[in-house]
Order: sequence, then C-alpha cells, then structure tokens
Amino acid sequence: MADSKAEYPAPDCLAPAAIEAKTEAAGVTKANLPVAKAFLLAMFAGAFIAFGGLFFTVFLSDSTLGWGAQRVVGGLCFCLGLVLVLVCGAELFTGNSLMVCALKSKKISLAQMLKAWVVVWVGNFVGALFIVFLVYMAGIYKL
Repeated sequence: MADSKAEYPAPDCLAPAAIEAKTEAAGVTKANLPVAKAFLLAMFAGAFIAFGGLFFTVFLSDSTLGWGAQRVVGGLCFCLGLVLVLVCGAELFTGNSLMVCALKSKKISLAQMLKAWVVVWVGNFVGALFIVFLVYMAGIYKL
C-alpha cells in the first residue's frame, strides 16, 4: 500500500513533462499489444460507440420532447458509448492517434504505429458493422 499520494497522482495534477512521458508510455504499450488482443478490444470499442450512436438516434426519434431536450439527453445517451470504451479499456482509434508522441520521441517505429492504427481502425469498423448487422436483423431501422 502506498504511503503517500505522490505515488498515485491524479491525472489532472501532472506536469506537462509527466503528461508527455505518460502519453509516450501509453503509445509504447499500444504499439506492443498482440494483434489479436488489439483487434478484439477495437471491435468492442467500435460496437460500444455504435451502441451510443444507436441510443442517440432512437432517443431523437421521440417527437414528444422538445428540440433542446432531445439534443441534451441524446448527447448524454451517446456518452454511454464513450463511457463503455473507457470502463472496459477498449481500443478506440481516436485514442491511438496520440501514439505520434511515442513515434516522435523514437520509442516506437513508424511501422509499429501504422500497424497498430490499421488494426484498431479495422477493428472499430468491424465492431460497428456488427452492430449495424444486429440492428438490421432486429428490424430496429423500421422504427
């Protein structure tokens, strides 16, 4: 157990150099993930974001609410997808774009970064397409 809070700083109290080091370390970790694990985590992220988008779209179809209320609550509904990505540790392509920091500090190679980007982008796309397939098979689009 830690004796001081200095061992576990909160994300908002890091100095810029520490934020850079943390971002680079995360980039190295992401670049070294096994392809199968990265792809599976990326599929989950794509599915989670698609769930959030679906929830947002279904909620906006309720015409009994006013325009402003629809947008506010719809935005909160979409956030569910982002929360699922964070809580489950899924790999979303937008988060992997910061791997550039590790590349520029020469902690990963361009090939490692591009491989990770392709795997995660394709995984996100496949996960989203799976939700599209489920929506189609369930007939939700007919609502």
